[in-house]
Amino acid sequence: HMDVGRQITDAYEAWFRAQASEDELGQRHPRDAAMALLGLHHAYFEDWLQRGAEGSLNASLPIVLDMFFHGVCRAR
Repeated sequence: HMDVGRQITDAYEAWFRAQASEDELGQRHPRDAAMALLGLHHAYFEDWLQRGAEGSLNASLPIVLDMFFHGVCRAR
């Protein structure tokens, strides 16, 4: 059976293939983009678990997506 991480990565990759051009991915392979996004997502998930899994994990979604699509040190 496939583990959850691989299932999520596969879903992200399929989404990138369907929705993003090579230019939009910075000439990166959709699988690489998927793994990078999963890594960010997983870091926030682990932090949420360490803090007792209280509240909603959804609050981190805008942060994860902003860092992924614009970078940590994006120009403001």
